[in-house]
Amino acid sequence: MANLANHLLMDLSATRHSLGPLIRDRLVRLRVDPKDRRVKRVTLTPSGTAKFKQAMQLWRTAQDRFERAFGPAHAAQLRSELSVLASDEFKEAL
Repeated sequence: MANLANHLLMDLSATRHSLGPLIRDRLVRLRVDPKDRRVKRVTLTPSGTAKFKQAMQLWRTAQDRFERAFGPAHAAQLRSELSVLASDEFKEAL
């Protein structure tokens, strides 16, 4: 779970709190790592995988609409700038 929190740029407790509804709805599951019981592994359930695939289709549709409206060049520039903002180098500069 710590690795997931790091990738989401969230602290561990906020990540656990955010996972609560997904756990409740049986879309994700937390499992204790058998090699290190302090480590929790987050996995998608079969229902979670189906929901993820559905969400990715909707996301792709929204991204395509955005790119058509904003223009491919502007969209590429925006993605590049956002990538810089999410980079470790930018984080360290703060």
